[in-house]
Amino acid sequence: MKRNKISVIIKRRFDKLSKLFIRIIINFEIESIHQFRTEIKKLRAFLRLLNMQSDRQLKISKEIKKFYGCIGMIRNLQLQIKNVNDYLENSGDQIPATYIEKLNAEIELCKTDSTKFISAENFSDNVEKIINRLPINFKKASIKQFIFKKLNELKQLVIYIHDDEALHSIRKILKDILYNWSFIKHYHKLLPAGIAEKKNILSLTEILGDFCDKKIGLELLRTYCSGIIESEENKVLQKIIQKWQAEKLNLKQQIYYYLRLIQFS
Repeated sequence: MKRNKISVIIKRRFDKLSKLFIRIIINFEIESIHQFRTEIKKLRAFLRLLNMQSDRQLKISKEIKKFYGCIGMIRNLQLQIKNVNDYLENSGDQIPATYIEKLNAEIELCKTDSTKFISAENFSDNVEKIINRLPINFKKASIKQFIFKKLNELKQLVIYIHDDEALHSIRKILKDILYNWSFIKHYHKLLPAGIAEKKNILSLTEILGDFCDKKIGLELLRTYCSGIIESEENKVLQKIIQKWQAEKLNLKQQIYYYLRLIQFS
C-alpha cells in the first residue's frame, strides 16, 4: 500500500472526526458522540497497524485524546440515565431523583471540561503531523507481523479471563483486528479457529461490549449512589444493582463459551 493511499484513508477519517466534533459541541447528542468515538477507535487501530513499520510512532494528539475521554464519560452517564429509566418503566419503582440529579450534574461538568483544551484546528494539525511521518509504503509482511502481535497479546490475556479488566482488553484487541479487517482478511487463515471469520469476531465483540457496558453501569451505580441516604431511593438502586449483576454474570458465561472456541496453536 503506497503512501498516497494511506494519506487518503487518514484524511478521510479526520474529515469525519472534524465534522462530528462540530456536531457534538452543539448539544452533545449521544449518537454523535458514539460515532465520533467509533471513528477514533478505527483511526487508532489503523495507526497501530501502520506503526508496525513506522520509524516514528503515529498517534492522535493529546487534545483529541482528552476530548475523546471526556465525551466517553458523558456518553456513559447518558446511557446510565437511559438504562435506569428503562428499568423503572418495567419495574414500577419510584424514580431515584437524587441519583439522576447527580448524573446530570456530572454530565454538565464533563461538557465544560471537554471543550477547554480543543478546537477544530487540532484536527487539521494532527492529520498533517501524522501524514508527515508516514512510511513510503506499507508492506504485506507488516500486516502478518500485526496479526502475530495481536494473537500473542490475546493468548496472554485469555489466561486471565475471570478478570473483568482482561475481558475489556480482549475486546480492544479483537476490535483492532476487526477495524483492520479489509487488510487482515487476506491472511485470515493465520487466525485461530473461533476468530478466523469476521462474523465470529463481531459476535464475540458484541457480547464483550454488552459486558463492558454492564460493568460500567454497575460502577456508576456504586459511585454515584454513595451519600444518598433516602431509604426508598437506596432500595431502588440496590434492586437495579442486583438485577444488573445477574445480567453481567450471564454475559460473562456467554463470553467464556466463545473464548473456549479459540484454539491457539
